[in-house]
Amino acid sequence: MKLNNLILIIFAIGIFSFSSCSKDDDGNLVFQKLTAKVSGQEWTASPVLLTAFKINDKYITIAGANAQKEAMNLNIQGTTEGTYKLNTLAGQTQQICSFKNAKGLYLCTVGEIVVSSIADKRIKGTFRFKAINTKNLKDTINIKDGIFDVNLLNEKTEEPSGN
Repeated sequence: MKLNNLILIIFAIGIFSFSSCSKDDDGNLVFQKLTAKVSGQEWTASPVLLTAFKINDKYITIAGANAQKEAMNLNIQGTTEGTYKLNTLAGQTQQICSFKNAKGLYLCTVGEIVVSSIADKRIKGTFRFKAINTKNLKDTINIKDGIFDVNLLNEKTEEPSGN
């Protein structure tokens, strides 16, 4: 029984390891990344806990986490290269970003996501935003120098049939 569990764990690690990287034009391995400075401290998502989805050719979600149980999400209404403004204080909720750590969930208030490249099932760009703790509105964080370079999966969901 223990041997079966060990084999299963090794198999799972292998699958996640191969899905966390791709190859460039020269055949070199290129690992995914999602990094930023969170209130001045370097933050990096684990490559095996990082993903990006294009949903129904309307939205892109980039999500990553690390071993410290911190997580970051970038949600964009759009699937093209360009600059996506974040301003939930002005009622613009097309783009929503969040960061979660031991202190709570922080939602973005202002900032931007710049998608510089969407090609070969990969999305690349930069981001920055200010976020507020949903449990303590006086607790804010600044997220800057954000970089993402992630494999982009295409997720199609079924539209309701109306029957």
